[in-house]
Amino acid sequence: DRYINTNDKPNLPYTNAYINEIQRTANLVPLNLLHMTTRDTVLNGYKIPKGTGVVAQISTVMYDEKVFPDPYTFNPDRFIDEDGKLKKVEQLVPYSVGKRQCLGEGLARMELFLFIANFFNRYKIVPDAGGAPIIDKAVLGGMHTKEFLAILEKRHKQE
Repeated sequence: DRYINTNDKPNLPYTNAYINEIQRTANLVPLNLLHMTTRDTVLNGYKIPKGTGVVAQISTVMYDEKVFPDPYTFNPDRFIDEDGKLKKVEQLVPYSVGKRQCLGEGLARMELFLFIANFFNRYKIVPDAGGAPIIDKAVLGGMHTKEFLAILEKRHKQE
């Protein structure tokens, strides 16, 4: 019967796992921005000349079957350890990695947690006769949800 705040985050591991799995499967920007090599480089035996355009494909990491078994199935449990606590998985990189990692990642993670946790704390979501949302990844450079209808049922009063 209260607002969820940042102090609640460690006590809601499944909510955090759910958010991790949303970010892993949605992968809003599957192709990162174009970069260029600044010197001749060899990577896994492949020669990459200076000035070569390089695009980081984060989706190859977040859909890696060795790290995320059955990667096309939505499964927040993959981020929960045997003690029921949130498990950190280094290959979850929705904000990219290295020097090009999003500077606002900490703020974005906290905003996602507060919004989603408070939303589901207040509402139960019931798909209408049309069913659950369908994700269309066919559009180059991003992901889009096709239009769908849902019913929001208020769970209880908030003060």
